Amino acid sequence: MLNEERDLIENAISAKKKLKFIIILLVIAAIVFCVLFTLYKLLPNREGPIDVVTKSNVKETIEKSDLSTVKYTHNAVVTQKDKKGKKDAYYVAYKGTIKAGIDLDKVDVDVDKENKEINVTIPEPKITGVYVDEGDLEYIFIKKGYETEKVYASALKVCQGDLKKESKRKYILDKAREESISRIRALVEPWARGYTVEIQ
Repeated sequence: MLNEERDLIENAISAKKKLKFIIILLVIAAIVFCVLFTLYKLLPNREGPIDVVTKSNVKETIEKSDLSTVKYTHNAVVTQKDKKGKKDAYYVAYKGTIKAGIDLDKVDVDVDKENKEINVTIPEPKITGVYVDEGDLEYIFIKKGYETEKVYASALKVCQGDLKKESKRKYILDKAREESISRIRALVEPWARGYTVEIQ
């Protein structure tokens, strides 16, 4: 009876030792895995996204994106003259949209793998559209006699002319260029890891 109890105790102790040994092995394996994983992250990625950075890939990424248009909202009040062009007939408040952008077909890309540089040259932006919200014109008439059926067509023409004049201001194209550069950088940099992106 004593021998059986002794065997049970020894077996229990042996099982605990084995369990302890297995736990220690698992802990060591976990530590080794963490160290290797950290080293992998710190070392340069030689088989990752860098290897797929080519001129065609960069250009394709840019062309597939919605970079060609930047919208600018313009609200204004214009004055319409009477038939003789001497006196103010009425005022018109309108809302307009100016669209500007770059021609994506003219974007030039150069990839320097040796120096890990991506150089993107974009064309000068151009105005691509000028639109007046035709359903949101508000009038203030100087005299009731000026309020006729022809007012709408005449007012719309004046508003469109004013908006086209506004679209020629330099800051519109400057804004379009800045926005295009910002969007291209946001598109290319995340997957071209390890490369310096220059846009001009």
